[in-house]
Amino acid sequence: MHNVFSKRYDGLNLCLEFTVKTKLVGKLVLSLFILLCFIAIFYLTVNSSKDQNNNSQFITAAIIFTFVLIVFPVRYLIWNCYGKEFLIINNKSLSYYYSYKFLETNLKTKLINELSIAIEVVKEDETDKYGRLIFYNISEETNLNEFLFQTSVLLKCQDLELIRKEIFKIFFDEHFKELNSKNMFKEIYLN
Repeated sequence: MHNVFSKRYDGLNLCLEFTVKTKLVGKLVLSLFILLCFIAIFYLTVNSSKDQNNNSQFITAAIIFTFVLIVFPVRYLIWNCYGKEFLIINNKSLSYYYSYKFLETNLKTKLINELSIAIEVVKEDETDKYGRLIFYNISEETNLNEFLFQTSVLLKCQDLELIRKEIFKIFFDEHFKELNSKNMFKEIYLN
């Protein structure tokens, strides 16, 4: 796994693009599994059509079962081949959507009062730690962290720390002294 990110700042919004880069072996295994599912449904359809009782209940159940068995792995395969996650941050909102190359999800926007960002370590290997960003809004009423969004693409923790610092630098540098005195960006420790 060597997922990558790119960033673009237009003076108002910071646009982050997280791209999934999976190994060829994983894509091949998943493709083989999907192919075997297609073969199984074809075989069941052909065998049940030879049934003298014309029992269509078996065909319906087999189609529904294999549809569920195939749809989720196909979606996962498309995500692993072409998946991208887009995150747009400005000083008032956080927006995100996902791209599967052939289709995109709807843009979702969440308003920000005060922003807090955590890094959750999900995976470790011999040399690196991998994780995701978790965004919280600090409620004006309760002064508690409210979950906003978490990225789904795993990146190296060094890259995540760079992104986190870049967000704070771009949007909150001019008010840094004021924010620092308010202790706005509290550290969040995840167990």
